[in-house]
Amino acid sequence: MMASLRFGGGGGLGVLAVLSSVGLLLGEPTFVWQVDEGSTATLSERNVPILTYQLAPRSLEGRATRSNYLHPVMDLDGEVITEDFPSDHIHHRGVFWAWHQLLLDGESIADPWICQGMRWLEPEDGAQWITTRSGPERASITVTHDWAVEGSPRPSPVQRVLREVMTVTAGASTGRYRILDFDLTLRALVDQLALGGSDDAKGYGGFSPRIRLAEDVAFLGDRGPIEPRRIAVEGGPWVDVRGSFGPRKVGVAIMVHPTHPNYPLRWILRERSSMQNAQWPGRRPVPLSRAMPLHLRYRMVIHRGDLALSELRMIWKHYAEDESGRQD
Repeated sequence: MMASLRFGGGGGLGVLAVLSSVGLLLGEPTFVWQVDEGSTATLSERNVPILTYQLAPRSLEGRATRSNYLHPVMDLDGEVITEDFPSDHIHHRGVFWAWHQLLLDGESIADPWICQGMRWLEPEDGAQWITTRSGPERASITVTHDWAVEGSPRPSPVQRVLREVMTVTAGASTGRYRILDFDLTLRALVDQLALGGSDDAKGYGGFSPRIRLAEDVAFLGDRGPIEPRRIAVEGGPWVDVRGSFGPRKVGVAIMVHPTHPNYPLRWILRERSSMQNAQWPGRRPVPLSRAMPLHLRYRMVIHRGDLALSELRMIWKHYAEDESGRQD
């Protein structure tokens, strides 16, 4: 079942539940989307929440105002595994995708990473803002935002410079893992727009889950254990972050699709108080086109912390072979 929503002005939409058509026939829907007045979109599987898409601006006492990210995201036991407004980096937010450098004609116009000079706005040209889909095996949400800069050098005080379309697809839990797929397109709305990571040796920017880190956190890649360093490291096509929270073991594997520019990417990995980042494009900005959207794909595999290397390789293999963006 699919529902397309466009919110405008004051709303008064209330809570909309989008139910799977197959589930309705069976009497119990597998997935339910609840979109609350354009503020949040929460997905549940068999009445258990699994993720929330933050649609409306949020801040910490007026600081680090942001929207357009996932939080909370749950593990297979319904426990929250993401962090929002952490005290060490209040601009970090759940599962997010952001860059430090946003340049127009070679000049910095905003810093989306630290939520400075940026707004994420719903389209004003009739484009659909939110579309949800649900079925017995997976559910998805597609959200369109325009990146708008404040205090732009252009005549308008708020200028829309880029259109982002993000689709997040959640697969049904297998009991041992759940797959979340992220399909992101970025299209410039103005000429001479460029995007880059931090302007330093680390060059961080891009897809960046801020997940809870256990005391015994460990990083595993296709070739085995990975040791985090201050700057980006070689990690291969995916990195698994796993650890123990009391008796519970939790793992989150982050994968980059081989169609991604500059694949395979390098990784910014942290054992304490930070995000994990599939680094792209690095320190040197890349131009964005008005005619040819940039397409970026990522996957998260949330598991019970004990998936074997061979299982992760198989999940990766199926993902890498799929060119449609559809989960197997």
